[in-house]
Amino acid sequence: MSISKIPSPKSQIRFFGPRFHRSLHSPLIPLVLLAAAMGILWAIASPPWRPNDETRHFGYVQYLSRNMSIPFPGLGWIGANIVASENRTNYYGQVGKKETSFPPDAKQVMASADPPLYYALMVPVDRASQGLSVEGQLYAVRLFGSVVIFVLLVAAAYKVAELVFPDAHYFQIGLPLLLIFHPQLLFVFTSVTNDGLVALLYTLLLYNLILMVKRGLSWRRVLAIGAVTGLGLLTKLSFLIALPLVFVMIAILLSRKKERRERWRLAPMGATALLLPVAICGWYFFRNRLYGNVLPQIPDPTKGLNFGRVDTSKLLTRTGFNDYIIDTFLGTFSWAPLPGAAFAWFKTAIELAAGGLGVSLLAGYWRRSWLTIRPWLALLMSSLVMVFFLAAAEFEVNVASAQGRYLFPVIVPFWSLFLAGLAGFVPPRWRPRATAALVAGFAVFGVWALMVQFMARVS
Repeated sequence: MSISKIPSPKSQIRFFGPRFHRSLHSPLIPLVLLAAAMGILWAIASPPWRPNDETRHFGYVQYLSRNMSIPFPGLGWIGANIVASENRTNYYGQVGKKETSFPPDAKQVMASADPPLYYALMVPVDRASQGLSVEGQLYAVRLFGSVVIFVLLVAAAYKVAELVFPDAHYFQIGLPLLLIFHPQLLFVFTSVTNDGLVALLYTLLLYNLILMVKRGLSWRRVLAIGAVTGLGLLTKLSFLIALPLVFVMIAILLSRKKERRERWRLAPMGATALLLPVAICGWYFFRNRLYGNVLPQIPDPTKGLNFGRVDTSKLLTRTGFNDYIIDTFLGTFSWAPLPGAAFAWFKTAIELAAGGLGVSLLAGYWRRSWLTIRPWLALLMSSLVMVFFLAAAEFEVNVASAQGRYLFPVIVPFWSLFLAGLAGFVPPRWRPRATAALVAGFAVFGVWALMVQFMARVS
């Protein structure tokens, strides 16, 4: 074989195709690596059991791993080894309670009210780490389960940003970076909890809904929407909010078809998007109904109310609930709050973003280049954020203990609107630099929150 016929390295790369070549230069690769690094740091830095209800969530994983059966809502006790670990790791001392330990035979109910998908996915990790201490098993599930889900969420956020901001590469990179440096999001999502999987599935649902609007109804898209919705309902009951959203968007798409014959042709696709979730998760709710209750019973709805017995209107207008939601959304770390100045800055930024979004939409009516986000996308995303905010308010009124993390399923719509809103005040040619400065400032804040505020309190 002559030297001239030996394939060059460049031609070998072309063998994999242009799509593979483009992927090597995609911003997604460094974003995923950065997300993994930040996730690992948070997962290791968080003391055992401190993130919200982690004992209950890990107890569910342990129950499935040991019993190979799904508990009914309200049943199932976390293992004695977890209780012993709480005492060994000074759980009560960290949260500032006067009691020194849990009774050895304390029966704490695990998170059996939630559907089993997330916990079933964590079972292989738990079984592979059986030789470790219970704390070692906990960290294994964090690192090889929750951190992986967070990395997938960042990747999904990047893909959504490509659809929402097709001509603004600075937004496409900025959106996932805001997730990567969001302190409370990292604190919660790198623990053992099903919240991260819920946010990932909501983001995938949003991605497919946007594609459906842009490219029209198709069997591929309908099956994807139905599958994601069904899996979401097998992860957490809050995914029920997705059903009316899917119904409304499909109904709007069908109504826009002028010919009746076209509507009837697409109607089976719409029906499939709504019936497929029932086929995927219906068995779980039917099983619970045979047991007695589809949903768990709350023994004392007034226990833990932060703002007293008020209705929703008074809660939103006459209490500190709104500020509390924002504070716990940004970063209270459950027991280690940030300085008040950080929350004051964030509240001001949210107000500015809301105003900037209005400026962008109004100015874009006359000058299209001023638009930062399409009006229908702004309506869709703001509606999602508002629905989850009102759901958190209703939860506080009727059950108690609503927190900012209840908005995390719509974390991608929130940060999308935040970026689009703050950039709405800036002329189009200045937006790349303004976005870079904003994201860089938030990145510094996120690293400072971890290294200075968080680690200093847990070390």
